[in-house]
Amino acid sequence: LQQDCDKPYPFFVQYDHIASEFVSLNVSMDTGNLSDELRKYIELYLEVVFDSPLNKNGVIIPHDEVVYLLDDQSVEHSNGCGLSGGNFTVGSFGQLMWLNLKFERTEFQNCVQWMSDALWRSIFTPERLKISAKKLISDVARTKRSPNYISRSGLHFLNFKPHRSNHIETNSMVQFKFLNSILERLESDPE
Repeated sequence: LQQDCDKPYPFFVQYDHIASEFVSLNVSMDTGNLSDELRKYIELYLEVVFDSPLNKNGVIIPHDEVVYLLDDQSVEHSNGCGLSGGNFTVGSFGQLMWLNLKFERTEFQNCVQWMSDALWRSIFTPERLKISAKKLISDVARTKRSPNYISRSGLHFLNFKPHRSNHIETNSMVQFKFLNSILERLESDPE
């Protein structure tokens, strides 16, 4: 991998070495300066980012091929808001949004290319956004059945500032209303 360390990448790269047959590429993004309006889109973005068509040099790769290729070539891929966050749950360091790809060590350049593609070449189509929004809406029921989730949500609403906190804006109750409004907008004005 030494030869890969000297190559220029479209983002800052910090290398940490452990003896492994795999490479893991993590991208952390600070959401602290997101506008109140854009912060609402974090959950939808995370749901659709690895499941969208790509524009590679003017050639559109359809989402089903993207999903197949990424599943075939990667060991795993994941994302979240805050470390160890998941759908409607913000983990530690809640201002961070992260994407993770894990590939076999010999596929390091391919891993970097996939991350670059996900970040800058994804095409968010109305169809994919509708499917992802509906998937998230169906996941809201799970959170409503969780007493721990409801308790944590109450504490977050008491302790964090609405519209400026990922804890509030990614909450399932807030997202349920927001995602339904997105579905309505996608029906009336898909672009």
